[in-house]
Amino acid sequence: MGCGLGGGSIFWAQQYGADVTAVTIAAAHPPVLHDFARQAGVDDRIRTIVCDATQVPEDRQYDTAVAIESSCQIARGPWFQRLARLVRPGGSVCIEDIFAVRPRGAVVWADYFHARPGSVAEYVAAAEAAGFVLDDDVDITAEATPFWQESIAWTRAMLDGDGSEKIDSVERRRLRVSLAMQYALEAEWKSGGMRQAFLRFERRPSRA
Repeated sequence: MGCGLGGGSIFWAQQYGADVTAVTIAAAHPPVLHDFARQAGVDDRIRTIVCDATQVPEDRQYDTAVAIESSCQIARGPWFQRLARLVRPGGSVCIEDIFAVRPRGAVVWADYFHARPGSVAEYVAAAEAAGFVLDDDVDITAEATPFWQESIAWTRAMLDGDGSEKIDSVERRRLRVSLAMQYALEAEWKSGGMRQAFLRFERRPSRA
């Protein structure tokens, strides 16, 4: 869910022979995704749906639902309620995303990415209300930390490096704002205000 241009969808179809339903809200994505899928030889294994993640058609059940850095854009409660009708009993919901540890982290992230990261506790509450249980929580915060250092270094190079004199005033201002927000995000990251993790929820079997 939140498939973008289909990198994950194509990977699962190629590596595991999975039949994949790729969900996006962007109408421009499916034609590009299918072009890539044809080049990879797996177009027959991927169908695309353009809709909100909380409105995915209930025309079939799935073994697994996956959201990679997209769940922060989705209303967690309604989403898990929909997933409960899409994922078969014993199936999984797998999420990789940024999670807020304290309110400041969520605010800084939202200011920059226009998305609201929730806490793991928020996800767990929404999932449990829909009949899921958290089975795995794998923290990858430390592994992701170099991204912020590289992002800051790249932005500084754009502002101060060779060719920077060619940047117009509008782009220079955008880069300065971006750099300031990246420093704020790095500070929250290092101080424990945010974390990155893989979560796996399992749908409990329905009681007879």
